[in-house]
Formats: sequence, C-alpha cells, structure tokens
Amino acid sequence: MYRVLLVEDEEIELETLRDYIDWKKNGISRVFTAHNGRRALECLEENMADIVITDIQMPGMSGIELAETIVRRGYPCKIVFLTGYDDFSYIHSAFQVNAVDYLLKPFTIEEVEACLKKVRSELEKSEIADWSRKTAAKQLLEMALREKQETELLRKNFRGVFGEELEECRFGIIAVYGKTEENICSQIQEKYKGIRYISKTERISILLLAGYLSVKDTAFQIWNDLKEDAPRAVGWCSGAWTADCLYEKAEKLRNCCVLAFHMDPPELFCADEKETEGEKAYHFREQKERREEICRLVSNGKKQETLQTMKDYFQQLKGLRRKHLREKFTISICIYGTVLF
Repeated sequence: MYRVLLVEDEEIELETLRDYIDWKKNGISRVFTAHNGRRALECLEENMADIVITDIQMPGMSGIELAETIVRRGYPCKIVFLTGYDDFSYIHSAFQVNAVDYLLKPFTIEEVEACLKKVRSELEKSEIADWSRKTAAKQLLEMALREKQETELLRKNFRGVFGEELEECRFGIIAVYGKTEENICSQIQEKYKGIRYISKTERISILLLAGYLSVKDTAFQIWNDLKEDAPRAVGWCSGAWTADCLYEKAEKLRNCCVLAFHMDPPELFCADEKETEGEKAYHFREQKERREEICRLVSNGKKQETLQTMKDYFQQLKGLRRKHLREKFTISICIYGTVLF
C-alpha cells in the first residue's frame, strides 16, 4: 500500500479529489492534503508520500517549482500534475522534472484510477530496481571483505552499483565478536543509520560504516549498548578506507578473534594496536630466516650480497609500526655486529 499527497489551492477541488476516490481500492493506505507548495514540502518532511498529485497553477509556489524542489531534495516520490486547458502549455515543463503523468481538469474518477494504476506500476518497477541495487551492493561488499580484489575491477563495479568512484566511497570498519543473533544485528542497523552493511559468520560480525562517521565513537556506543544484555568484545580499525583496503582490515579484525574471546570481561579495543598470535609467529619466523640468510652469506664469504641483504633489511624498518621497531632494530644491530666481527 502506498501514500499520496494532494496539493491544490482550491478547497472544493481538493475535497472532491480527496473524498470521491476509493483510495484503498486503488492501493493507497493514507491520503495527505496541502493547500500550497510550502505546506506540501512541510508535509513531505513529516509524512513521506510515495505519490504527489499537485495542481500546476498555485499562488506563492507553482506545481512546477514544487516538483523541482522535490527532485532537488531527493524525495523518491512520483509526481502527477493537475492542469486545465489554459495551463496545457506547462505540460512540457512538467515532464522536464520527471512527472509520471498528468490529469486534465475536469477529470473523471476513471481517469484518476487509470493514472494511479500507471503510477503504481512505476513505483513497483522502482522498488524492484532498488532491491536489485541493494542486493548487488551487499554482494559486492561481502566479496570485498572476504577476498582480495583487483582494484580496477572493484572500481568498475563500484561505479556501476553505487554510482560513485572507488576513491569517493569510504568505509569505517568495526567487528563484534561472538555469535550475534539476527535481532541484535537488526537493532544495531536500525539505531545506527550510517551502517552500510553487516557481514556475519559464526565467530564474528563485521560492520561497515559510512566514511563520515567516527569509527571509534560508534564502536564505543555499540559496545556500550551490548554490555548490559549481550556483552561482546568489539574491535575497530582506525580511519575510513576504500573498498580495495577492506579485505586487509577485515583480516586484521578476524585475526583478533582468539584475543577477543579470551577477554574477561569483553573489552573495546583498536585492532591496529593489538599484535595477534599469528603476527607474532610471522615476525619470529621472518627474523629467524633473515638471520639464517645473513649467516649463510657471511660463511660463504659473499661480502657484497651480505651488504645488499642488510641494506634491504634496514629499508624494511622504515615501513614498520613503532611498536615493532625497537625489537627489530636490536636484532638488526646484532646481525650487523656478527657481519663486522
């Protein structure tokens, strides 16, 4: 069932249109009325309508101006114009602002019902297209979180699905650890309108936020909301990221699962500041392999290769996070000392 807003400055014509049509039979559940364009805009803010049927000639703000404002503000309603023979020259202008149809005064009930049938058909097409876009968007974001995507392919897909360039569309990323019931996810998504998508697995739910939101503040609010009834550890990654970075950030949050499950009580934390067991093991292996490689080169008397390997290793230090810098620098000095002596 849809909702309609009738806009007409003539009281008798407005009441006739409101009272003589069987709106429910024509798929309309609510009918709102306004006597001018300004009041119509106020009504749309208070009670969004699916269909606006408006007179063209009205004092203050014409129906054309009203329609232009509706389009400019992004209201997703379909527009039908009421016009007399004297106003017929306005029809071309009417269709420049995406009017679906017009009704020529005086109109019959049958003409209004035929018009409503046409508009309902347009609304249903829009709903199907909107559903298809939302489904495609969910699939695209799910893939970006689960697999490393080629940047150019992502760029093409984002342009087609979101109508935005990849670099313009940024996301914050938050993880809620533990099995999260569907109703809790629904409550979170309902409360925080900036959540663009939730990816759920048995162990973790990853939330993508619109890039303009504060990730840290939103993570705190969600963690605080869950604390009373369903306490969960909640982690986040700092910053707002383009889709080609989402897999890396999601992996960081997924790698914190063991850490999160051992928190008692469940904590709120920044994943960028946590070193997971997997990362520790990787760093240990990396250091061990580097030491073994340099020792092998020294044993074989390969001075130039040893120096080049050391250069490459020190170069890597430039890209390290501060928390690992002292540890790796100490090991590097030890290796360098071995080479010299």
